[in-house]
Amino acid sequence: AMASKTSYNPTEITSIAPGQSIYLFVEVVEGYTPTFASLNGGEPIAYTDGYSDSYFTIAIPKDFAEESVEIEITVSKAYTVTVDEEALAGGEYDLSKETYGVGQEVEVELSPANNLYEITGIAAKDHAELEIKLETTPYGTYTATFTMPDYEVILVPTIAKKEVSQVTLSIDADTEEVLSSYTISGEDSDMVIQPSYDGSEPVLTQEFLVGEALNIQLSTEYV
Repeated sequence: AMASKTSYNPTEITSIAPGQSIYLFVEVVEGYTPTFASLNGGEPIAYTDGYSDSYFTIAIPKDFAEESVEIEITVSKAYTVTVDEEALAGGEYDLSKETYGVGQEVEVELSPANNLYEITGIAAKDHAELEIKLETTPYGTYTATFTMPDYEVILVPTIAKKEVSQVTLSIDADTEEVLSSYTISGEDSDMVIQPSYDGSEPVLTQEFLVGEALNIQLSTEYV
């Protein structure tokens, strides 16, 4: 009852052939969202909810033999998903949108403050029963996926520090006279020791991951 038919170019159709698709744009009142549609009582079809396009794609099977097409739309109250930023400890997260309907799949991308830390777990605040799948991506970030329940969700990640070792670059007076630049960088952690380029005192001590390769580059001036 809360849904109304809309489209980019309003066109009324009275028939459709098997093998064709219907693109159904749906508009709902504020605070609600379309979630699923079904064709003649069949399997639910997920709502394509993007940044600019939001619609149902309903494919009519090639062997469709029924005399009429009936599309049922499910509308849900929209619930917010957020991440506890204090628990994320300086890390970042990304959601494709701010609200989701009951039953929709939610995917959250998370990354720790830097590569010396990892996300070892995640849970919904005050709702430990919510099942959340946490995976590592090839890019060193993490994705948390779950099915949206009928309540607001605040995700609380568990952050742990990996095994690290401290490295200090020591430069004596004679070396400093001929050393024009230096860089020590971690191949996996992306942590670095390098000169300060803003006039401040350079930091010559840094933590790196145990077992990672260090790339050391030193440049000298001709004297």
